[in-house]
Amino acid sequence: MDYDFGALAPADKPFRVVLLLDGESIKDEEGNEAYIDVYSMDSAAARKYDKDERIAALESARSGKQQSISDPLERNYTKLAALTSSWYLVDPTTKLSLGIPCNADTAKALYLRPNTGWISDLVWRASGNNENFIIRSAKGSTPTQSGSSVEAAE
Repeated sequence: MDYDFGALAPADKPFRVVLLLDGESIKDEEGNEAYIDVYSMDSAAARKYDKDERIAALESARSGKQQSISDPLERNYTKLAALTSSWYLVDPTTKLSLGIPCNADTAKALYLRPNTGWISDLVWRASGNNENFIIRSAKGSTPTQSGSSVEAAE
């Protein structure tokens, strides 16, 4: 029997993470915000990454090849890079676009680079937060969406 649980699953679209420095968004000379778009850890892209990783491990085991032990942090950043769909990166000092194309290799290089944990941490947390991927109704469903919680309690 086929069940349709589609209403319970959010759209499989990336979430935009605006890059912040000292609590302010990083912007270029024209005021465009720096961002990274990332898919959910439960997205189709994430499931494909995990499945490909499992298949590679099984193939390696079947062929009798010894698997090398990988660094868990590097594995996580490699997965995060696979979930990174696009970006606009800006040098916070010069306000100029870095002009580096977004792909799995460049994203992995960014996330693995020393002193960029402030970026990878933001993107990792956003990708793992399911609330970022839930489609919200355009109409308010509770009084708190149009006012404060104090007003709703009254």
